[in-house]
Amino acid sequence: MKALVIGDSMIKYLKPHLPDVILGHNVQLESFPGFQIKGLMEKIKEFSEFGVIVLHIGSNDCFVDAKTNITEYEKLLQEILLKNPGCEIFITRILTRLPSQYLDVKQRLSECIRLRQWNKNVKALNEMLDILSTNSPNLHFCSSPKINWNRYLALDGVHFSRFGNDAFGQYLTFILSDYFAWVTKSKTDSLR
Repeated sequence: MKALVIGDSMIKYLKPHLPDVILGHNVQLESFPGFQIKGLMEKIKEFSEFGVIVLHIGSNDCFVDAKTNITEYEKLLQEILLKNPGCEIFITRILTRLPSQYLDVKQRLSECIRLRQWNKNVKALNEMLDILSTNSPNLHFCSSPKINWNRYLALDGVHFSRFGNDAFGQYLTFILSDYFAWVTKSKTDSLR
């Protein structure tokens, strides 16, 4: 079974932190910096025959409300299932943003005000994705509630720091390892 980890610039530096093979399953990483959900909808058509797809997309879309984004997400999921029937889809939580540390104090305060609405949209979209996953047997929302991802962001307040890339790589490895171990156990149990 092949696994695809696909998303925006948040995952562009994960390659050294994500194994190419997890429990005997090949893992492919594809990052499209600046992409929004709609853009990934077109790109995903190039990827087929994956048994597992991990999505990290949506962080560039939260300038609009969550209802608009969940509609786009549903279209993306339909497109994935057209190209990869029966695959398991794991959606990682969209992360909130922090003001860039590269801005001066006045600009940072202005950025805080702008990000307040942005982060509300992020939270609402995450809640909708969580609900969506409860109604779809092959869709899994990975909320990582015990991890404070903000402490792993770089000075730009958007992307992962070096430590963040390592932590997120470990997190994705755990998600895939856990799933592949479950599949192996299920197959073994069914043979008994």
